[in-house]
Amino acid sequence: MPKQLRVIAGFIYEKARTYASDRLNALVGGYIMLRLFNPCIVTPEAFGLLPEGMVVSKEARRNLTLISKIIQNLSNDVPFGNKESYMICMNQFLNQNRDNMNQYLSEVPKVISYPSAPLSPTWRDTNKEMSQPGELSTKDLKFLHRLLYLFRDKILEAIHQESQKPDSTTSDQEAELFNELMNDLGPPSEGNLVLKREVQENIKLLGQVE
Repeated sequence: MPKQLRVIAGFIYEKARTYASDRLNALVGGYIMLRLFNPCIVTPEAFGLLPEGMVVSKEARRNLTLISKIIQNLSNDVPFGNKESYMICMNQFLNQNRDNMNQYLSEVPKVISYPSAPLSPTWRDTNKEMSQPGELSTKDLKFLHRLLYLFRDKILEAIHQESQKPDSTTSDQEAELFNELMNDLGPPSEGNLVLKREVQENIKLLGQVE
């Protein structure tokens, strides 16, 4: 797993020890599964996980969504109930795999060693360490470009909303600079792109399958 994600998971874990010590793994799981694994499962075409030109059928999309629901509930340590009675049959699977999931989630936030960092880096030190350009491979940069391209409008909207707050240090000029940057970069060169609207609609299926 990318060390950046593990460091964020470690930050969540440390905060949870203070405010929700009985839900440590569930909170880490909510972050890892909801923000990383499940979007890739539900919309594999958005992350370049399918051969170019392959289309996910409606039936396959539903199956992928159900799989993501199972993984999400397993990581949250929450059985299916009357709200999703059609999934209660999977509770036995959740019970059988609870220990395996908890073991995995307890490993994710463990501090990672960095060659040029202290043995126990603080969040600030680790963030500084990872901000060096050498940490990003060509593959990472292409993936970042794709995400910025897909969610460009949302990012611009977020910058604008932040700039409207009374005590904000953000201005619409930053949105203009971001827009200019994206215009200069153009669309990602790799194929298999998905329109942002389609990606968002598919991700929403996580909470809409009946």
